Amino acid sequence: MRFWHLVIVVIAIVIGSTFRKNQKQEMSRKVVVIGGGLAGLCAALEARAAGAAVTIIEKEAKLGGNSAKASSGMNGALTAPQSALHIEDSVDLFMKDTLASGGGLCDENLVQTLVQESNDSIYWIEQQGVPLRSISQCGGHSKPRTHRIAQDSNGRTTPVGWGIMRTLQKKVQDDNITLMLSSSVAKLITHQDKVTGVLLQDNQLVEADSVILTSGGFAGKPKDKENTVLKEFAPEVTHLATTNGPWATGDGIKLGQDVGAAVKDMDKVQVHPTGFVDPNDPGADTKFLAPEALRAAGGILMNANGLRFTNELGRRDVVSNDIFQHCASANDASLAIAYLIMSEEAVNKYDRSSISFYEHKGLFHQLAGIEELAKYMALEPSILSKQFELYDQEAKTGGDQFGKSVFPSTLNNSMAYWVAKVTPSCHYTMGGLMIDDGARVLKEANMNQYTPISGLVLTTQTNTKYTGFFAAGEVTGGVHGRNRLAGNSLLECVVFGRIAGKNAAGRSH
Repeated sequence: MRFWHLVIVVIAIVIGSTFRKNQKQEMSRKVVVIGGGLAGLCAALEARAAGAAVTIIEKEAKLGGNSAKASSGMNGALTAPQSALHIEDSVDLFMKDTLASGGGLCDENLVQTLVQESNDSIYWIEQQGVPLRSISQCGGHSKPRTHRIAQDSNGRTTPVGWGIMRTLQKKVQDDNITLMLSSSVAKLITHQDKVTGVLLQDNQLVEADSVILTSGGFAGKPKDKENTVLKEFAPEVTHLATTNGPWATGDGIKLGQDVGAAVKDMDKVQVHPTGFVDPNDPGADTKFLAPEALRAAGGILMNANGLRFTNELGRRDVVSNDIFQHCASANDASLAIAYLIMSEEAVNKYDRSSISFYEHKGLFHQLAGIEELAKYMALEPSILSKQFELYDQEAKTGGDQFGKSVFPSTLNNSMAYWVAKVTPSCHYTMGGLMIDDGARVLKEANMNQYTPISGLVLTTQTNTKYTGFFAAGEVTGGVHGRNRLAGNSLLECVVFGRIAGKNAAGRSH
């Protein structure tokens, strides 16, 4: 008995020593994340949870990026919030909608990963402390699946992008993740076809076992320099205003290309139909986004003649083109301004406190009834009355001449109306670095054949651990094709950011 007791003790010591050794090795794995938006924070948190030492490098003075500006919501199919609201949906329908919007250019493997992981992604965000309990049906979706933060007990609503980013930023700080703010990357360091670190503009070297690029897209308008990436790949939209921050200049895409990364769909830039026109600065290059969720709550679009001209819940590219066609200035065909109009029912359905925020900024105007609305638009009240009556009649029959089949709110006889001027604006870049469903950055090996820039590190006969070079979020291409659906941007950041973080940390698959 004493002999077997000693054997057991020795085995326990050996197992414990091996575990501590492996744990130490895992803790010593260094992961560098370039970019502090949603994809970057998701990647960092998952890499840290897997035991890696994580550093986030962000060129701006604070985290957030365009993710903090997101306002329509985050998509998910078969989620608990959908179930609570008795919304029937499916992964297949979600995939069908995304592929249809992409116009044949989507990477179906990436889309499949996106939609299959959407439920778990919504759950994960809620587990971090962000309740996504308000759901709308945005343009191009066959079911309500775009999740936002619902009103609190005081009737206040937190914008979904800002709410998610505020919560995850606190998680990052609590998890002892190193932050390097106001730090620009000069280049990626490679050794034998593997990315091994980052060189900053100040010549500081940051070594890494794995690097994750999450630096966003290239639809911004910097104040003191030209956006060379946008000019190179999509010069036809450079004259338009943008909803992006000035930091969105494609830096990460250039870093990836410098080490051999392949790119995809770089000429596909989404022009969002509704950027607010600020009456105090109508020619501003950067517009505040009028989110698609406003139209999902019942907002309609009219031209200067008081006529509807589009399905407000159509795809973004279609609605933008309709605005250019029906609302163009007689003096400048590239300048097109539409009226976004909401009834009291639509405002309440969206969120009155958020509308009040837009009012405070001078973007929305509240008017007492149809007479005042007509006066604001320089029209006869009878023109608007006829249009509103027709709209409500078509809502009862379930369809109109523009193909609209979802009518969230009524229009006629509202006690008050809210109106804003909106114009199509550069919003999102669908193109970027090519990745696989493991978020590994790809290079072209042969004609139309691609392979990861960093190979696989085999650890056992049954398990594989990734190391090397990853990317997630708007810096990548392939998920959205020709046109992104509302709500798929935040989802993409969470899905592929988490995958990148786990794989970069060497978690087994």
